[in-house]
Amino acid sequence: MPPKPEITDEMRETAEAEIREKQKPVDYDTKEYPIEILIQKYMDGRDDDTNELFIPDYQREIAWDEERQSKFIESVLLGLPIPYIFVADVRDEENDEARLEIIDGTQRIRTLASFLNNELTLSKLDKLQRLKGFTFADFPLARQRRFKRTTLRMIQLTENADEEVRRDLFERINTGSVELNEMEKRRGILRGPFLDLIEELSKNQKFRNLCSFSEAAIRSRDPQEFVLRFFAFLNNYEKFIREVNL
Repeated sequence: MPPKPEITDEMRETAEAEIREKQKPVDYDTKEYPIEILIQKYMDGRDDDTNELFIPDYQREIAWDEERQSKFIESVLLGLPIPYIFVADVRDEENDEARLEIIDGTQRIRTLASFLNNELTLSKLDKLQRLKGFTFADFPLARQRRFKRTTLRMIQLTENADEEVRRDLFERINTGSVELNEMEKRRGILRGPFLDLIEELSKNQKFRNLCSFSEAAIRSRDPQEFVLRFFAFLNNYEKFIREVNL
């Protein structure tokens, strides 16, 4: 790693000036809407592109498969916290109407719309496995009403946020995180004595020396993954017929 360059007072002043120059004040409000109202804002007028809550041209088409959509609906049913939906208050100059442009949350809005319109059949659920094969219409009326009354939180940029700000926010939200690998997911979801043992064994110095893990591999929890595979193959390696992606 090259030596860290010395930061001078002049460099600090220049950096601070650049921050002030590039920084844009972004006014926003925090809103909370029932799912029924949100989807109504999205669906009413969608066919002729006059819906109040709309997806802009620069947004991608729906990418979630049925399994991921189902797990999102499951999260809502379980009452788990749902990330904020980001929207911007924009003016439709052609019709002189105030509309809400979705900056982040299109997949969630589309999934909710599909579910309420009975276009999504729940599958591969983690907790609510008895709901496999259900559509929204299959739920009792009381559960349908509770689902529709569930509220989602929204960050709404005011009309002062221009298109550059909206696109920049979209890019930063969608590139600002790294998807967890399988071992990181296990560590976050399946805590217990066995994973604690894997963690302990993965730090064995002889094991580390033998496998010669790079720093990047260690950060990605490859040692833990290797230990887990050892236990997976220990008593069943003769029956294992699939390829292993190392």
